[in-house]
Amino acid sequence: MAKAPRASYRQRSAKKPDPELAVAVSYDGLTVPKLSCVRLGAAASNVVSAARRYGIPIRRDTQLAERLGSLEEDEAIPVELFEDVAGVLAGVLDEEF
Repeated sequence: MAKAPRASYRQRSAKKPDPELAVAVSYDGLTVPKLSCVRLGAAASNVVSAARRYGIPIRRDTQLAERLGSLEEDEAIPVELFEDVAGVLAGVLDEEF
């Protein structure tokens, strides 16, 4: 039986691995941002797929996701993470306008 051709390095490196952790932050512009979703494993992949499907911006920041992932859903973002989260939100807003 013939072996299937192996993907080139470029093809292999272009594939993004499935996320092990996905977090979502909500911000209404009036109160502090809140953690709206934390999912692991296959559920994290589902969150990312749904976000893509609905046009919700996605950012990959493993360190920030891990820090946010230690919070409870609907918990306000702690002051020490404001700057990092604000940077992500500012980038999203820049892309929308």
